[in-house]
Amino acid sequence: IIDDDDEGADRDSDSLGDAWENRHYGRLTALNALSVEFNTDNDKFPVWAEFALNTDPELFDSPLLETYVENGRFRVKFARSKEAADAGYRYTVQESDNLGFVNPGESVFIGVVDQGDYEEAIFESNHSVSDADQCFFRLKIEQPE
Repeated sequence: IIDDDDEGADRDSDSLGDAWENRHYGRLTALNALSVEFNTDNDKFPVWAEFALNTDPELFDSPLLETYVENGRFRVKFARSKEAADAGYRYTVQESDNLGFVNPGESVFIGVVDQGDYEEAIFESNHSVSDADQCFFRLKIEQPE
């Protein structure tokens, strides 16, 4: 018996978890390397990034990063797919005091909060609110090799 909802399974070898494909497409898609780069909902995120962020590939999504201040430091959090994190997708939050991201720094990974079928990843800035008037964040996601 094959369990199509087995978290972490990728029986069609398209770098997308089977449970996620079944949730969003109702079946395994067997997407090839080219089609995982498609952006079916025109939100600037290819299918592989939608999987990594646990978003709907058929729905133009809202902003991904939520910023806030805690203990005098800037923090950022976002939803990510447990399947993708377990499969080796790498998430980095870069920070900068300017939108050009000239010489960006990396925010410190604080941890994750389990939200059921996804998790919230939390990162903290290297700068306190008193050190910087503003702080810009950029999420970088790398696919497993």
